[in-house]
Amino acid sequence: MTGVVSRYRIIRSLGSGGTAEVFEAVLNGDQAFERRVALKRPLSADDLDPSDMRAFVDEARIASALHHANIASVLDFGMEEDRPFLICELVDGLDLASAVVRGGGQIPLAVALHVVTEVAHALAYAHGAQD
Repeated sequence: MTGVVSRYRIIRSLGSGGTAEVFEAVLNGDQAFERRVALKRPLSADDLDPSDMRAFVDEARIASALHHANIASVLDFGMEEDRPFLICELVDGLDLASAVVRGGGQIPLAVALHVVTEVAHALAYAHGAQD
């Protein structure tokens, strides 16, 4: 893993899945400006076939058109060494698995219902969005 992508300095890995990895990164701007962001990129540039590249670019394009309080905003998109990267708003906090562990194996019903409701609002917005 390279520690720098364009103007973004990678701080730590947040996770990886099927085809991509996500990092906490810092945007380094002029006059010592810094902003924490999430940086997503395909796992490997070597294994990136044209359909995977199109899917990643489509994700960036579609996600950048979504503006909703429950959807992380897309801030930037670029290429570094023939490998695309996507910069999103960093949502700092616990993931669901960590919250369950912290809650002793359970999440209070009121909290679970609130989370599900907010996710449903975001999904309804995303599915109703027009290109």
